[in-house]
Amino acid sequence: MVMFRKNEITVSTRMEKQDYKRFLLENAYKISTVSTLVGRLALALIITLLVRNALHPSAGVMAVVFAASLALLFAIQRFELELQYRMNTDHDPLQQFGRWQTLHFGRDGVVIHAQDVKQTGEIPYEKLIRVAETGEYFYLYMSRKAAAIIRKKDMKSTEAAELSAFLKEKMSPYYIRRC
Repeated sequence: MVMFRKNEITVSTRMEKQDYKRFLLENAYKISTVSTLVGRLALALIITLLVRNALHPSAGVMAVVFAASLALLFAIQRFELELQYRMNTDHDPLQQFGRWQTLHFGRDGVVIHAQDVKQTGEIPYEKLIRVAETGEYFYLYMSRKAAAIIRKKDMKSTEAAELSAFLKEKMSPYYIRRC
């Protein structure tokens, strides 16, 4: 549900654990999958060159070392994400999963109120480092690894477009669309 007032928008959304997991996976590859892949390839190449200099193996062994290094780097990243996911969802210190949240986008910031929680949170727009829009979500980043998540499936497409335009205006040039 989305309500509009002049220069204000109120959105109701719900964050499930799978939404958070998706955020972690999307955030792990940041804006560009290419730059993440290039970084992993460079690390795998360095490992391969270190093995070559130490052992002087054949080209076939070097190819195996390179492939294994690359696979290991992605497996380590996936393990770290899974660990972070489990720690945050098992303890849920913010009591955010499975609850409806109302986000009121006002003139100076966002006020967040979670269902059955007495406290509200407020995030001034200048404290947001970026807003990213994907095909299914809006992410309001407070840090590189922490964001408020708004599901588009909780609103009509016209409402999502209105919120997109509102956030683009408020957060330009820190608004990124990855649809």
